[in-house]
Order: sequence, then structure tokens, then C-alpha cells
Amino acid sequence: KALGICNEENASTSKAVWSNWYFSSRSTAKSLYWPKKEIDIDENKIKDLNSGKIPIYEDKLDEIINDYIDKSSEIVIVVSFVFEKGLSLIFEKLKRFLSNNRLTIITSNYLQSTEPKALRKLLELKSMGAKIYMFDSIKSNQSFHIKSYYFKNSSTNFSKCIVGSSNVSFSAFKKSYEFNVEIENEVFAKNLAKKIAVILENHFP
Repeated sequence: KALGICNEENASTSKAVWSNWYFSSRSTAKSLYWPKKEIDIDENKIKDLNSGKIPIYEDKLDEIINDYIDKSSEIVIVVSFVFEKGLSLIFEKLKRFLSNNRLTIITSNYLQSTEPKALRKLLELKSMGAKIYMFDSIKSNQSFHIKSYYFKNSSTNFSKCIVGSSNVSFSAFKKSYEFNVEIENEVFAKNLAKKIAVILENHFP
């Protein structure tokens, strides 16, 4: 399969291949996360952003993620890298979330950046019921550069997608210049879920 289930034996060696991940939808971008200030977006220049003034949050992506964890019954996180210090910012919330809910995390060994300490924390989440997958960028000779966070709760009609530049790291959550878009559009969310399913079901040619 495209991604191996992460465990002690194959966390860094699971076979994987990657197909182009692309889809389009007319979607409403609600928020951009950038560690500075609120800015104005020219609607005529960015066709898919139709909310005019877009709030920019200052160094609070982890707080937003933690808030959405509390509101969700299903979470899918797909990121190139996971670093222990960044994962620690959302780890306790994820552990509590797993008592009654579904969590899927897909990461990779792309550029050999994901930290062993972070993998141990992911394995702890796996032992609690999370589905953890490792894309083997080394053996497949393919890059893996996605950064997306998907939150859903059907009972409350809650759905949020954050797509952009932030991996799970302290720097990405708190310090670096990052550019992420929060999208509430239902069609976009369904397309995102379908594409994630394709990733999980992908086979070697």
C-alpha cells in the first residue's frame, strides 16, 4: 500500500508511492494564519478567496488546533514532518480526544526530518487507538510535502480544513512565518476527505 502503518519495525521503512494530489473547488477561505497582523486581500486578484478582510492570527495555530480538537469527533492530520516539541503543544488534547473519537495522522520520512522522539509519541497515540501512517519517501524516491489539518463533527455540523505551510513543529506553530488557509466549504472538505482516502488506498503501479 502507499503508506505503511507506523510501528517499531517499519516506522521508517514502509513502502510507499505518491501520486499527484490535486483537486479544485470553489471554496471560501475564512482565515489565514500568519504570525503578524490582519491584512486586506484583493478579491479581484484571488478568485477563490471571497471573504474580503481575512483575520490573521499571531502565533496561535496550536491554540486554534486545540480548540478544534475539542469540537471534533474525527481528525485527520497530514504533514511532511512531525517534531516532538510541536507535537507536545497538541499532544494532551489528542490523547483525551482518543477516548471516544477517531484520529488519523499521516507523516513521512521525507528529508529524514521527522524526529524519533515524535515517532515515539505517535506510537503512544497509536496504542490508544489512533491510526498512524508513515509515507516512505526514501524508498519511493518521492517527496511528501502536504500540510493539512481536517476537523469534523457530523452531529454538530462542524467542519474545518486548515491547509498551508505548517508542519507539526514548535516553530511552525509559534515562531516562523507561515501561510495557512482555513476553509469551511463543505464541498472542499468532502474533496479533501476523498483525496486522503486515495492516499491511504494507493498501491504501487
